[in-house]
Amino acid sequence: MSCPYYKAGYFGVCAASASMYVPSIDEMERHCFNDDYRLCLNLSAYLFGQQSIHGISPEGVGKENRTLVG
Repeated sequence: MSCPYYKAGYFGVCAASASMYVPSIDEMERHCFNDDYRLCLNLSAYLFGQQSIHGISPEGVGKENRTLVG
């Protein structure tokens, strides 16, 4: 069974967050196309209400999302 959040099209995207993350080929092989999709960190962050592991929150889509260290 593959991940139900993987959406195929012109290129594959992960729809487990509002930002429509494009997984790498390695991530697709490890998580998207088999039963191991439950181990995916992006999916876990979505299911447990955490911020995306890729640093993109729904509010940050289309904007630069930087953290200032001061």
